[in-house]
Amino acid sequence: MKKNLIKASIILLLFIAAVACGETPKPIQDSRMNDYALFDSEGNMHRFSRYNNAKALVLFVQGNGCPMVRTAYPDYAEVAKKFEDEGFRFFMINANLQDTYESIQKEREEFGYDLPVLVDSVQILADVFDLRVTSEVLVLHPVKRTVIWRGPLSSSLEYETSGRGEGSSYLKEVLQAIEDDKPITTEQVPTKGCAITRLSDLEKAAGKEVSYVKDVAPILMDNCVECHNDFGMAPWSMKSHKSLVGWGQMIKQVLLSRRMPPWGLSPLTENIQDELSINEKDRRTLLTWLNEGMKKDDGEDPLLSFIPDTSEWEGGKPDTVIYLAPEEVPAKGIIPYKYQEIKLHNSQTLSVKAFEVKTKHKKALHHMLISTTSRNEMKDSPILDRAAYLWLDNVLLAQSGSQMYYEYPPGYSVKIRPGKQIMAQLHLSTFGKNVTEEIALALYFSDSLETQEVSSFSVINQGFKVEPFDPRSSVSATDVFKTDFVIFGVIPHQHFRGKEIDIKIKRKGSNKIENLIHVADFNFNWQKMYLFEKSIQIKKGDQLLLSGVFDNSFQNPLNPDPTMELRWGVQSADEMFAGMFFGAVLK
Repeated sequence: MKKNLIKASIILLLFIAAVACGETPKPIQDSRMNDYALFDSEGNMHRFSRYNNAKALVLFVQGNGCPMVRTAYPDYAEVAKKFEDEGFRFFMINANLQDTYESIQKEREEFGYDLPVLVDSVQILADVFDLRVTSEVLVLHPVKRTVIWRGPLSSSLEYETSGRGEGSSYLKEVLQAIEDDKPITTEQVPTKGCAITRLSDLEKAAGKEVSYVKDVAPILMDNCVECHNDFGMAPWSMKSHKSLVGWGQMIKQVLLSRRMPPWGLSPLTENIQDELSINEKDRRTLLTWLNEGMKKDDGEDPLLSFIPDTSEWEGGKPDTVIYLAPEEVPAKGIIPYKYQEIKLHNSQTLSVKAFEVKTKHKKALHHMLISTTSRNEMKDSPILDRAAYLWLDNVLLAQSGSQMYYEYPPGYSVKIRPGKQIMAQLHLSTFGKNVTEEIALALYFSDSLETQEVSSFSVINQGFKVEPFDPRSSVSATDVFKTDFVIFGVIPHQHFRGKEIDIKIKRKGSNKIENLIHVADFNFNWQKMYLFEKSIQIKKGDQLLLSGVFDNSFQNPLNPDPTMELRWGVQSADEMFAGMFFGAVLK
């Protein structure tokens, strides 16, 4: 006991000493309005509010093939190197209609652009900031996200020349004034650069207007109304044009920040079924309509004809419905994981092709894992070259959030053998109200027993440590296959500090790395199983490589306590790093 107290005292003294060497981070009041979010050319997410502790955000307008950008970049990089250590954040932004993620990244690599290039593919920020030429620099307020100053990098940049000497560095002057807390007196002169063709000009010239009936309502029907109805998970319903007008400014903000629809995959990730994302063209259409006054044209309102699916079971009539024992959920506090054993009393092997979960209180059940007693008895993993992990190598169903119905691909099913039971692990969460949670589990049987047996496993790291206030703590995990396998789905998993997970495959005997899935904007509240359009074939000796990032700073709006040192733990206030994979062993 005495040794523990001494150890704790030493740790406390070290923490106090560390804090004394620098200013302790503090929360920043941020409304998160005008919280622009863009992916860069490598598929990484940059949401501007994550940098609200910077002294300013600096954007340099880039464009492929523009000689003035190529000439000016070394000077921009030099300014960035000087002022990054002082707390400024630097980016490039590409709003050219002709440039793509691939071509921008190629240009970046060829000309040595070390700074990230944000991709404004449908000119949403170009409209906000009226970007007209490349080589322009914008300095933004870190919390308001408004322009503090804009103009050329320096006075030396000129058309058809490599420059006229050093000239005056306008950007240096502006940033130095901010650093010294002095007024900005640098003149805002026009920028010389390559002209940017604007979509808004093309649309105006073509006389194009956004129609609520023909354009806006169909996008909402396809992407939003499934949750935003009286029977859905969302807090309000898209019932009519009138209801949209009332929520118009909020819709605009969640579209600008990419908080809705909830889809965190990098745009470079391919081969995924059932995307929840809204494509960039449709996002621009909605924002244009919102910015132009949310007018309703002639014609019947399509939202009025929407009828929510209130059928008892999404998958149709189940073969069996199991009612779990009710669980009491208090109004506040942390609830230990609950475990229930479900007895089926089957005399023959059951072949389950789909599961569906129904809850009385959707907010009370964060997630539920289903396994079988037979597989929880495993000592060694039948798939990976290591010992078995209890539960994590035996997840047959992982229900989370709005994803209540799971159907395995054709030809695959879960096998439940006689005498073996289903185990349910329940992660219940409080939400300010005392309730009794009631859960029903539906099973749908396959017509044939001649199906491949669904297997699962997890690649995890249980040995990480995340320091208090660390905005970017890296973590990785890897495992090697000891058998041929086919992967048809994966659930990347972190908790509140999770920021991103990237999963790759390294083939045996080769240095070739294949991208599998990149969750660039991880959100604890919106975890799901991602199913691949084309299953991933694995050979014995192949490796799965997972890398990820935790954000334990005040800039992470989901972070319950940035002062905590974080390690692996099952409760939400702890952290986890895992990829749960679903598929089958190939015989």
